[in-house]
Amino acid sequence: MTTGILGGGLCGVVLGADIQDSVVIEAESRVGGHCKTEIDKGYTYDMGGPHIIFSKNQEILAEMKSALGSKLGYGIRDNRCFYNDKFLQYPFENGISELSAEERYKFVRDFLHADQLGAPKNNLKEWLLQRFGNALANEYLIPYNEKIWNISSEKLTSDWVEGRIPMPSMDDMLKVACGLKTIGYAHQANFVYPTEGGIEVLVGAYKAKCKDIRVNEKVQKIDKRDDKWIVATNQNSYEFDEIVSTIPIHDLLKTLSNVPSEINYKAGLLKFNSLINVAMGYKRKNDHTYTAIYIPSEEHLSHRISFPRNFSLLNVPEGMELVNLEITVDTDADLFNAEDQFFKEESIKLLQALNLIDKQEIEYLKVCRTKHAYVVRDENYENSLKEVLNYLEELGIHSLGRNAQFEYINMDEAIRRTHALSKKFLTTN
Repeated sequence: MTTGILGGGLCGVVLGADIQDSVVIEAESRVGGHCKTEIDKGYTYDMGGPHIIFSKNQEILAEMKSALGSKLGYGIRDNRCFYNDKFLQYPFENGISELSAEERYKFVRDFLHADQLGAPKNNLKEWLLQRFGNALANEYLIPYNEKIWNISSEKLTSDWVEGRIPMPSMDDMLKVACGLKTIGYAHQANFVYPTEGGIEVLVGAYKAKCKDIRVNEKVQKIDKRDDKWIVATNQNSYEFDEIVSTIPIHDLLKTLSNVPSEINYKAGLLKFNSLINVAMGYKRKNDHTYTAIYIPSEEHLSHRISFPRNFSLLNVPEGMELVNLEITVDTDADLFNAEDQFFKEESIKLLQALNLIDKQEIEYLKVCRTKHAYVVRDENYENSLKEVLNYLEELGIHSLGRNAQFEYINMDEAIRRTHALSKKFLTTN
């Protein structure tokens, strides 16, 4: 029973490691997907933004740590929220303790008057107002979420937020009202990260266990003949008993013949955002410990910047700083294809506003563009996705991973789902 695995991102290589009688087909020159790492001129950074390792699933966490082997490293989160020229503790509701008494009162008063127990509102804006109160929602949570999702919060559903936007406890809010520090998102306050090589080290551990990986092969056509799947790429043709797709759902449909117009229409309603990652290296101004800074202001393009040096000292040359700036954008927007110089100038303005750079020369610059980055859960999402996935399942195509299942999941969940699918294959075939 030979399995064809379309796409060599994290899910693809984990599945390839689980199912030895398989072939992983990857369009790019190397596997990794969102978990690729760039190592260039002494700088090491993850191309899709920082990918720290953490999980509430202790079994999967142990597996990920084991996969890093001798490169297992640990880090302490020092994320900040840039608000009114202050670097507040992350998440923002915990950073309220660092504000003046008057400001703390405003945020906590509105939080205490909010309806945290009522039936959840059906769009993100109303949910944030309902759960956090006017001040927290309007001054930070709404603008930040609209920036990262690149859409009005009124157009986003709220069915995905439980757990992804955790509610602070009443006790924590009383503490911050008194100016006492609290820790939010405690399960990721301490994290794991490779001492060298970036997050692609994790991918490499599973890659080493795969029997057959083909790179530089883009899937062009998929047909079903006599219970066999014929997969044609730009280089070869393969015959498989089963296929699992981890490639973007929109791209997969383009390889299939006779897709009903209704399915193509539904797929067209599934929206996603692209990501621009700007990596800039320059002489370090100070030895701060920030791991990331969240920026809700519309004045700047980036919604988050991160500092690979504070994930591992080996990520930058001695005396240098490396900053990763993330910008969410529509693939069809002019901004997606703007010149690198434009992103350089915009990034310098932000870093100067944050007082992280003076007039140092930018000694390293690279702009990476990721087409399929963030899934947008608007009012069309649930029904459209269900119909498209049902259609693929009826054909016998198994979908797996963020872009194939069209669901925003982290690495730990991606690995868990992959093992669950491979276990199903191994027990039924």
